[in-house]
Amino acid sequence: MKKLIVLALLTSLASSCIWFEQKEKPAIKIGKIEISSQRFQREFELSSFATEGKKKDFLDTFISRKIILLEAEKLGLNKDPEFLRDVQNFWEQSLLKLVIGKKIKELVLDVNIDEKEVLSYYMKNKDKEFADKEFNQVDDQIRGMLLRDKQQDTIGDWSDSLKRDAEVVIDYELLGIDSN
Repeated sequence: MKKLIVLALLTSLASSCIWFEQKEKPAIKIGKIEISSQRFQREFELSSFATEGKKKDFLDTFISRKIILLEAEKLGLNKDPEFLRDVQNFWEQSLLKLVIGKKIKELVLDVNIDEKEVLSYYMKNKDKEFADKEFNQVDDQIRGMLLRDKQQDTIGDWSDSLKRDAEVVIDYELLGIDSN
């Protein structure tokens, strides 16, 4: 039994040594902030400096931003209620954008518009929307519009299903809203 414990400890120690060896040396150190060359490269590529190939200029701006952020932390601004609300709002908006984007990609794969739907829409709206146009002139326009409408309906159905499945309790009186 003691041999198993010693073996487990040695294995754990060996794997932790490997982890330390694999950790990338920071390319930039600014106070307590360490930035790897890979992270710097990713941020550079996402910047407007990348299109102009001005890595040195980006480095100067990057360091200035980090130093200012450290100063903001020193001043306690990272704990300011207004800042925390902004972070919460940004986090929610970013997460919403991500989940809706993924769900749209997933759901719209199954959305199709057939020729009958396009022709039917054209015939119903020929006099109002397409008075001087032949079907072949507006086929793509109608198809795009119908596809967008179906996609919105699909996302709406998904959102409604989430609402139906969620446990939501509302105290309308506390909110000052008439429940009727």
